[in-house]
Amino acid sequence: MTARLYFDDPDVGPARETSHPDFVRACEDRLFYDCTDDFGPFGNDDGADALSRLEDWYREGAKGTLRSFIDGMLQEWGMTIPDLATTDRETVNEWLADEELETALRAADNLVIAVAFGEAKITGKLDNGVAMLARAALDREAIVFEHYSSRERAWPHAASANAAINVKRAALEKLEKARAE
Repeated sequence: MTARLYFDDPDVGPARETSHPDFVRACEDRLFYDCTDDFGPFGNDDGADALSRLEDWYREGAKGTLRSFIDGMLQEWGMTIPDLATTDRETVNEWLADEELETALRAADNLVIAVAFGEAKITGKLDNGVAMLARAALDREAIVFEHYSSRERAWPHAASANAAINVKRAALEKLEKARAE
């Protein structure tokens, strides 16, 4: 017997009704179902694309690993990140000083976060390696938003960005605890 997979209606987008019950329990905030909130896992272009492609990947038999899925998408996007597990503030700030790497970093972090939450949304599971990469991406996201706030005195999105990071971290933690039980 194969496990049931949960896919969204493309005309509706992410919804509780089309999400795995374990995901719904861990991801209660509207942020996880809002396809217009840039700070949500599926609300930015990269995250929305990742979720759609991840659904297709599962429909086609999920060949390979989620890490190879992530690496394949980055390759298709023509982006290279030196190390998706890096959270060292000095290193991340060096990457942010390089305009091309800054853009790639933001896209890669959006991708990794979307894949972690997307896997849970579709299957109810959370791959250990992808969960670790998602934690690192959330840590980098906080550094990036701090960078924007310091660079542009009154970055108008700072409070929303930080609140979203905290919501995603809490949900990821709930998903990890559920996996351990």
